[in-house]
Amino acid sequence: MGMLEVDAPGKVVVGGVADTIKIPNITAGVGLLFFDQAKKVGTGSVIVLPPVVQKIMKDMLGKMEEKGATAGGISAKLAGGADFLQSAMGSRISQSVMDACGQMGIKVSGKDLGGKEKRTLITVLASGETKVVSVSGEKKI
Repeated sequence: MGMLEVDAPGKVVVGGVADTIKIPNITAGVGLLFFDQAKKVGTGSVIVLPPVVQKIMKDMLGKMEEKGATAGGISAKLAGGADFLQSAMGSRISQSVMDACGQMGIKVSGKDLGGKEKRTLITVLASGETKVVSVSGEKKI
C-alpha cells in the first residue's frame, strides 16, 4: 500500500484503492496507466520500444483482471513520447501505444505526448486523479 513506482522499462506495477502509481523520468518512452474507475484498480508501465507494446499491455490487462477489473471498464492515460535530438522515436512509440489501445478496445481518457520534455506521470487510484509533472509545470490529464 502506498506509492508504487515504475523504476525500469517494461516493469508492470499493479495497485488498488489505497495506492498511488508513479512513473518517473519518462522521455521518448511512453508512461502508460490503465485504470478501472469502478474497481479502483490500476496498472502502470513505461514502454520504450514499439515491438514490446502488445506484450506489455497484455501483461498489464492480465494483472488488472486478477484484481477484478473488466476489460470494458478500463481506460488509459499516457505521457511521454518526447522527440529528442532529431529522432522521431518518441512519436513512433506514442503511435504504437495509441494504435494498440484502439485495437484492444481501451479508451484513452488522457494524454500528454510529444514535445521535448521529460515527464513524470502520477495517478491516485482512490480518485483516478492523474497529473503530469515536467519542468514546464504540472497539469491534470
